[in-house]
Amino acid sequence: MEVNITRRDLETTKQETKESFSTFITKWRAKAAQMMSRPSEEEQLAMVVKNLMPVYHKYLFAQYFPNFEVLIAAGTQIEDAINNGIIKADDLPRFRKNIGSNSKATKISNIYKNDPYQLIAPIASVQVPQVPRCKREFHKLYMPMSQV
Repeated sequence: MEVNITRRDLETTKQETKESFSTFITKWRAKAAQMMSRPSEEEQLAMVVKNLMPVYHKYLFAQYFPNFEVLIAAGTQIEDAINNGIIKADDLPRFRKNIGSNSKATKISNIYKNDPYQLIAPIASVQVPQVPRCKREFHKLYMPMSQV
């Protein structure tokens, strides 16, 4: 029996409440390996981070991961911090309560808000090499900017 895994199957594979990070990554990558035409690694990384439990997503969603190895290292550090009691597993994102407002825009704006200073967490310090930029050259236009 051949199972045909689709992109949608990967997008809907979420980390369960009691599931460890490493178990989720193993399960997710096994599903991805069954696909005939896989999304790019960058798209796969975005899908994985999007489907993590909120406590993991809170620390990982704004970070750049060049490959799965770096994501797994960061996620494992968070998992260790949870197991050691440094981070609470039930540490859910904070929602702002708007009393008296029932509009759809208000509900959408309250979906996920984080403290921007918590994104700079010492848990997963990843060194990304900086590529030096070339010096920009400007040439004279020999005309006023209004004529350009």
